Amino acid sequence: MMILRRAQRQGHPPRHLITYVSAFYPPHVGGLESVAETLATRVATRHDVSVLTTRCGAQKAAGRETDADVRIRRFIGWTVAHTPLSPGLVLKLLLVSRRSIVHVHVAHAFVPEVVLLTSAIRHRPYVAHFHVDVEPTGPLGVLLDAYKRWILRPVLRRAAVVITLSKHQADFVERQYGIQPARIVIIPNGVDTNRFRNDEPAEGRETTQRPLRILFVGRLEPEKNLTRLLDALTDVSSDVELVIVGSGSLSEDLRDQADRLRLPAVRLVGEARGDALTHWYRWADAFVLPSDREGMPLVALEAMAAGLPIIATDAAETRELMEGVALLTGRTPESLAEAIERMATDHELRSQLSACGADRSREFDWDATVVKLERLYDAVAAR
Repeated sequence: MMILRRAQRQGHPPRHLITYVSAFYPPHVGGLESVAETLATRVATRHDVSVLTTRCGAQKAAGRETDADVRIRRFIGWTVAHTPLSPGLVLKLLLVSRRSIVHVHVAHAFVPEVVLLTSAIRHRPYVAHFHVDVEPTGPLGVLLDAYKRWILRPVLRRAAVVITLSKHQADFVERQYGIQPARIVIIPNGVDTNRFRNDEPAEGRETTQRPLRILFVGRLEPEKNLTRLLDALTDVSSDVELVIVGSGSLSEDLRDQADRLRLPAVRLVGEARGDALTHWYRWADAFVLPSDREGMPLVALEAMAAGLPIIATDAAETRELMEGVALLTGRTPESLAEAIERMATDHELRSQLSACGADRSREFDWDATVVKLERLYDAVAAR
């Protein structure tokens, strides 16, 4: 917070040269990717912005393009144990101007370490944007503890500033990685409330003539615990439909599980962006987030902005955002089934959560987020 206060005394913010670095970037679909794109696009209205990323998951995208004043450079890469590797990205970072503020999105291995190394060589500051604590994935997951201690810890400690998404996350970064509180700035994710707002009142969407429509949006990966959600549906007596929007390594497994459990009202519709994604938020009566661990889920903000009541696993990362605006549940199929049953039968609860969530979403406007970010850049440049 000291950094932000120092910047506020400097008057009108100067125009900065900013390089965003992210392992993945749209058209690769994901919450982090959406945040990276939104920040780059909005900051580019007043600053000189470029994005360096890999072509992993975005092979059909152009290697070079300019979108909404943002210069995007994608480098050929290979994904190994969920980690994108790209030699071209390393070489390009060595050539980035020393005047540039490098802003790296931290959620995958390799990219943050490359930013640390190249910034040290070039004597250039960087900002580490901490999205989520890295979880074990793939055959190299056993090396996670060593990675956090010997690699990720120095990345965060040598950053000019570490951005976290919430107070809970700030406390975690301070405790786990030894980052001084004065170098941690809390800047939450934002949401475009106008885009997702559903002007139809919640009571106007109520009907007893059809099933309760439940929506999930996100990556189809183990940490999202969608297998638990499908197991829970077998214990729900009310008539319920579930649409799963997204893609990932578990797509076929989830289809097989739905067939095995005889859940014909479960549909996996693949990835959706833009108007297609907005359509599903407006189709739904409620949103479900069964994951045990999140950073600050962008999909939850989108669901709140759309006026959807939310069922979410009661995890520390999500509690700070959704306590009082979501139906928080335990981490078992039985607890999740009970919450879905209650959501299906308690119309007053749905209306209450819908209104509270819509009100809460207005606290996370992207414009306010970008103002905080620009003040941070002022402080980093001044140092």
